[in-house]
Amino acid sequence: MYIIKAYYSELFGNIATIEERRMRSYKGAEESIGYRLCCYATYDNNELYYCVCFSSFEEAYNEMMKLSCGEWKEARLKGNGYD
Repeated sequence: MYIIKAYYSELFGNIATIEERRMRSYKGAEESIGYRLCCYATYDNNELYYCVCFSSFEEAYNEMMKLSCGEWKEARLKGNGYD
């Protein structure tokens, strides 16, 4: 697993990450690459409030744009945090 993109919303105080992960759709299924969208509330001790998986990066990105009124900007990853 690794984070391929991180985004932040100054207007709403949220952070979103899109991670590439190896996943199985059911026990015993062949592994495939999937994308996990996670959203955190920075104003509430980085509480995870939304987490869902998609089969493509574009699907994850489009879902993220529906949250926080689409007010996302790309963030640079820095150590364990974001710029």
